[in-house]
Amino acid sequence: MKTIPRVIVVGSIDPMTQLDVWLIKKAENIFKHKDKGPVFVCIFDEEEKTKPLFSLEERIDIAYKFYGIPKENILKPSNKKSVIDYIEKADRVVCSFNNEDEKGEFLKKFQTNKEKILCIPAEKSVADISSVKLIEMINNGKYKPSHLWIHPQLISVIKNKILQGKK
Repeated sequence: MKTIPRVIVVGSIDPMTQLDVWLIKKAENIFKHKDKGPVFVCIFDEEEKTKPLFSLEERIDIAYKFYGIPKENILKPSNKKSVIDYIEKADRVVCSFNNEDEKGEFLKKFQTNKEKILCIPAEKSVADISSVKLIEMINNGKYKPSHLWIHPQLISVIKNKILQGKK
């Protein structure tokens, strides 16, 4: 029987950044002594966004291969309703927002109450950058490994994916 996800980190995670990893680790540190079980990562496609760079399966592989997230701790809901179901069943939902508007949009989109959300402000060293901006920087040769927003070995994977999309 699969463990009921008590604590989840949610996001489209396309591609997975150091902020995503930091958030997962932070959630693990907060909840490991509270008998909440493992932290699950809920990776989903945002219906409002453009086509993702990586498929859902590719994002799961990246989370596992580059960041060591156990595959059994990755939830892959098939649609928005499935995301809502996971959120309803979880005790806590952990995420990071850049501002209150983003948090409000999340609460509205996923029909959850703010008491269930644990919003952890990101440290500057892992400050969030939108995946669109990150991909644009890599595509234009402006991303430097010193930026530390993604795993260094993931840069070439993203470049190859961008080139495939141009064919």
